[in-house]
Amino acid sequence: MKHKTILQLDMNSSFKPFVMEIKEPGIEKSQALVIGDTVRRDPGGASAAGIDCVLVEGAAQPDAIASFPNLLEFSKICLQESSTLNN
Repeated sequence: MKHKTILQLDMNSSFKPFVMEIKEPGIEKSQALVIGDTVRRDPGGASAAGIDCVLVEGAAQPDAIASFPNLLEFSKICLQESSTLNN
């Protein structure tokens, strides 16, 4: 994965909260990833803000770059990617 920073947001589908959330710590959009569990809100808001979105809890939607059955499965992938990058 190309993302350096992962944020978990619980926002509505408006893109403004997503952009405000990443501007505060000085994170670039290309470094952010929205981890969502709500198909009708999370991918739309992230997409409108220009931020990639991954869905968990078995949700799937075309605006999301990936979908995982649960957060644990997603975290396993992140750990594998992290160990690969650190070697």
